[in-house]
Amino acid sequence: MDDKPDISGPISGKAINGLVLNLLLPGLGSLYVGRSDVGTKQLALFGGGVFCFLLGFLVHVLFFVAPLLLIGAWLWSLIVGVQIYTEGNSA
Repeated sequence: MDDKPDISGPISGKAINGLVLNLLLPGLGSLYVGRSDVGTKQLALFGGGVFCFLLGFLVHVLFFVAPLLLIGAWLWSLIVGVQIYTEGNSA
């Protein structure tokens, strides 16, 4: 009978930084870890949401579009951030 506790390896600093940066600004963490294709799309989606929010003062319909883009960008960056974190810890 083995009484040793299960201990995982050390956490990758780049992986946790990528996750945190993705939560602060969608796409930034993806760019940080080298996923420029996904990172630029996430950043563009978030930028589009901010643009629609600011333009929504003139065209009120965009106020309904902006939250969808912003929430979509954050959810996508959360999913990719968790993938970065799990891949960084398994390596």
